[in-house]
Amino acid sequence: MAVVRHIHLNPVDGQLARQPEEYLWSSHKDYLGGSRGERWLKRSEVLDHFEGPSDFHGFVQSGNEEEIEKFYGGKKRSPVLGGEGFRGRVMRRMQPIGAEHPRYERVSVRPSAERVLKVVAQQYGKAVQDLKSSRRGKENEGGEWRCTE
Repeated sequence: MAVVRHIHLNPVDGQLARQPEEYLWSSHKDYLGGSRGERWLKRSEVLDHFEGPSDFHGFVQSGNEEEIEKFYGGKKRSPVLGGEGFRGRVMRRMQPIGAEHPRYERVSVRPSAERVLKVVAQQYGKAVQDLKSSRRGKENEGGEWRCTE
C-alpha cells in the first residue's frame, strides 16, 4: 500500500497537481468513486485494505513514509520490487543491461509503439486506428493528444 500511495502522490510531489485527484492521468479519482470505471483498474485490490474510499484518500494524504522517500530518492534502486525470491526469479529472466550501454541499445528492450497501441486498443475494446485519430466534439481520455506513429 505504501507503493500505491507513493504512485498517487507522484504528481503532487512533482508539482503537476495540488492534489492527487486533480492530475488528469491519475487513477486516484477512480479510487474515490470516479465514474470512468476503467476495466483494467482493479480498485477492490487496493480498497479492500481500507474501510472505504475516504479512508484510502486519508491514507494517501498522510504522505509517504520516510523509508519509501529514502528508497525512491536514491540514485540506484532495483528495477524490480518485491521479496527476495520474487526479485530473483524476475531478474534471472531479464537480459542484463548495464549503465555502460548507450541509450540506443537500451531501446531494444522497450516495446514498440505499435505493440503499445495494440495492447491499449485491446484494453479499451477499440481498433488501433481509433487511437490514431480524433473526432471533433468527441471527448476522449487523452484530450487533445493523438498518436502520430
